[in-house]
Order: sequence, then structure tokens, then C-alpha cells
Amino acid sequence: MEGTLLPIIKEKGFNIDVTRGQYMMLYNIMCEHNQMVNPQANPDFDMQTFDNLFQAITMAKETYL
Repeated sequence: MEGTLLPIIKEKGFNIDVTRGQYMMLYNIMCEHNQMVNPQANPDFDMQTFDNLFQAITMAKETYL
């Protein structure tokens, strides 16, 4: 089908509003947990999901609530 454009389907996600204090608490929890991650201890643990979450937290941008 030449010339036919397929629609782009965007994945939905979540956006949470947190205060600076809440962000720092979440960041610290993730940093502490990152040092203790043992995927072999829990077969349901998805390391890629954890890494993506950690990356999203570290790349957060400050905004007005």
C-alpha cells in the first residue's frame, strides 16, 4: 500500500506531581534499593523496568505544581 501512512500509536504513561522533599525521598529510596537489587531472589523482578524507572527519576525536570 504505497503512499498510505500508518497512525502512530503513543504509549500512555503516568506523570506524578511531587514536592522537592518527596522527590528527594523517592530518589534516595531508589538509590538505596539499587545497591540491594538481586533479581535472582525474586523471579518476578524485572530489572529493565527498574532501570527504566530509575532513569526516569534521575532525568526528572522541575516544574511548578
